[in-house]
Amino acid sequence: MASHFEAIGIKIDSMEEMEDLFSKCLEYGIETDTKSGKYFFWDMGNGAELWGQLDSDNEAGMNPHFSGTSSFNAILESEIKDEERPVMDGSVYCQSVEGQYPFVADIPDMKVHNITYPKTCNIQLSAFAHNIDIYESEEDYDKKNTSEPKFAMEHFIPTGLFADEGQPATAHAMFGGIIKTAEKRKNPVTGLEFYHALVKTFGGEIDVVISSDLIENGTTLEKDYILTGYFWLSAKISD
Repeated sequence: MASHFEAIGIKIDSMEEMEDLFSKCLEYGIETDTKSGKYFFWDMGNGAELWGQLDSDNEAGMNPHFSGTSSFNAILESEIKDEERPVMDGSVYCQSVEGQYPFVADIPDMKVHNITYPKTCNIQLSAFAHNIDIYESEEDYDKKNTSEPKFAMEHFIPTGLFADEGQPATAHAMFGGIIKTAEKRKNPVTGLEFYHALVKTFGGEIDVVISSDLIENGTTLEKDYILTGYFWLSAKISD
């Protein structure tokens, strides 16, 4: 399974490489102070972002995000509390306004926002692919999907809500939709390529980013193709 960092063209093979990347994030990132600590926003270019963090006890963390063009209408219902995660991390229970289904999204700059719940707003929602399948047409999708249950082309299953008892929900989902735009991009800092697709799914549009390792030889992403898969969700809030 490709890492979330690989989905935006960042390859990390060791703890030393992770530490080096974090140091660069602190060096090149824009610092933002909050009551809980500091964020370091590094715009790497072509939509690829890193969000370094240092809490008030200097506990470090770092999350990727992709800044795309999606606008997903959602109700932010409540923050998820998880003492096992870094203080500066943040996850929110959401409700799709159009699709009327729940899901969870991680917020890379959670402590910047002073949210009064519930809050209805547009979020820029990015999905980092764990695995994907591509279909050239509705006929191709119907032909290759014969098992039950059979999902419509546009579907969204909030798999992160199906956590084991006593465990917090996570920002994961399985969904499928129609590709509106697709292109290969390059992370200007690392020089590594990745793929971006704007996907129309049940409930709204989502920016999907995909590691080159998940694209098989001969496979292409094209407008009006159908994309399905399993994803981690990261969102930016439009205040």
